[in-house]
Amino acid sequence: MHGQKPPHNTLWSLILAGGEGTRMHPLITSWIGIPLPKQYCTFLGTRSLLQHTWDRADQVSAPPHKITVVAAHHYAFLGPESPLRGQILFQPKNCGTGPGVYSALAYLKAWNPQATVIICPCDHAIFPENRFCQQILHAVEAAEQWPHRLILFGHAASPTYHQADWVVRQDIMGMVHGMPVWKVQAFDEAMLRDGSHEEGDRRPRFPFVVVAKVDTVWRLGWRHFPQFMHRAETLRVTVGTPHESYALHSMYRELSQWNFVSDFLMHIPEEMGVLDAQGLLWSDWDSPEDIVDMLRALNTRPTAGLERFIPQNGVSLLTT
Repeated sequence: MHGQKPPHNTLWSLILAGGEGTRMHPLITSWIGIPLPKQYCTFLGTRSLLQHTWDRADQVSAPPHKITVVAAHHYAFLGPESPLRGQILFQPKNCGTGPGVYSALAYLKAWNPQATVIICPCDHAIFPENRFCQQILHAVEAAEQWPHRLILFGHAASPTYHQADWVVRQDIMGMVHGMPVWKVQAFDEAMLRDGSHEEGDRRPRFPFVVVAKVDTVWRLGWRHFPQFMHRAETLRVTVGTPHESYALHSMYRELSQWNFVSDFLMHIPEEMGVLDAQGLLWSDWDSPEDIVDMLRALNTRPTAGLERFIPQNGVSLLTT
């Protein structure tokens, strides 16, 4: 882990930035000449998707109380400001979002087991940001009110997801600031698989943020992945000792890929609640079409040089 041990705090952000973004590689390679993972790309304005995510997190939790999980070979992409962005956890190898979440949680469990954590992907475009930050604090309040549940916060029917929904709601558990918090009956797997364009690509989309108590996510990990959690526990007990680096690398040794959404969350709907975002444009920009949808909604254009590579009904934006 790169960064100083932060002071005690009850609210943390855990940012998942270890992916390669392969679905967007053809567009990005045409644009800048290399298949840079999309979280490091600046599609709009002057900030990359990861920088947008960092800035949102810093409005919600104190800047030092942030762990960003990245692939070790992405070090050169982070930029000079990364030391100012809290804790950086370099994964020895990319084994999916599941190990990414739990390797970071091992540190949080060691530092502050009573904390609440906001688990968010790094590659979402969300506007307006200030409204998101206000509403995510409502999700934090819901996680405090129902400490044994994972609270999912996301857009119920975003135009960038073709007006689809990603979860089947059950009864209302209660209200937070006038917003209902729903029990989850099931996930809409077909919707979450939407955007898996390559044949055989079964990775789900991640169109939400998870807010929960660290102890709750840790407990559920032991219930469903006990063999893996023995590795995570070994890392937890070595945090801050000379054995920490060895334990982290051992955790990933001969580890199979597993996904936090499809291999974990989809199988425990009864452990969750859902709080729907209100009045936000929200997309994971999984395809050029997703970018076009967002640009239309914002009535804006992409970063200079990108627009001629983004198809709009089969025609580049420059010719429309």
